[in-house]
Amino acid sequence: TKAEKPKSKESLTFRVSTELADHLRAAANKEERTLSYWLRRAARRDAAKS
Repeated sequence: TKAEKPKSKESLTFRVSTELADHLRAAANKEERTLSYWLRRAARRDAAKS
């Protein structure tokens, strides 16, 4: 089957906003993983100091 062309501007906008939301969610998840990595690293460093 051929890729369906959006029948209206609304469906195109919806598809773009959905893809954008997915992208932002993925970016946020990546940031959270990075942040938790640095927090764990800092906690280990503090524990090693004491």
